[in-house]
Amino acid sequence: MHIGIIGTGSMASALAQKLSNAGHTIMIGSRDAGRAKSLADMMGSAVQGGSIAQAADFGQAIILAVTWLGVDNALEEMGDLDGRVIIDITNPLDPDSYDLIPGMKTSAGEYVAQKSKHAQVVKAFNTVFAETILTGSNFDGAKAQVFYCTDEKAAKDVAVELIEDLGFEPLNCGELRNARYLEHMGAMIIKLGYPMGYGTEIAFRLMERE
Repeated sequence: MHIGIIGTGSMASALAQKLSNAGHTIMIGSRDAGRAKSLADMMGSAVQGGSIAQAADFGQAIILAVTWLGVDNALEEMGDLDGRVIIDITNPLDPDSYDLIPGMKTSAGEYVAQKSKHAQVVKAFNTVFAETILTGSNFDGAKAQVFYCTDEKAAKDVAVELIEDLGFEPLNCGELRNARYLEHMGAMIIKLGYPMGYGTEIAFRLMERE
């Protein structure tokens, strides 16, 4: 699959590296196209770099991997997204406190869907650390899960394919409005990982009794 990844941070880098290793062709897009190209050059021939518009146009699926403050600009530069699959991995966090942005009555996932009009949006990967993507999903014999939610079948199918290609177990969390809860989980795992000192070798898994 051709995948456009918007962003050059740790999650964008980890997803680009591991998805290219899994056989996908990647274009990283950034407001600073030179930075995107420099990052791509470190990852081999299956990864290219360019502008946000170029990466969005390139991707059969688009991964939105910018900070919350960069979402509006990224969506504007991505252009016409009618019918496109967007995997939103953002968490609407204050960068200093890791708290959710106060006053939000919706979710970042729903906001992306509303702003991108007729795009097919799925929330995924917002509860997983970049280090976990790089080092793998196995935790002492238990496989970490990637929680996702969407209203769109095409977006679901793409998310499940990419989650499984990365070696994780997908967990369907229902409709896109449930991103409101996944984003709280994202905030919680970040709080656990950094301020509370558990580190980034942690992950969520729903446990069921047989």
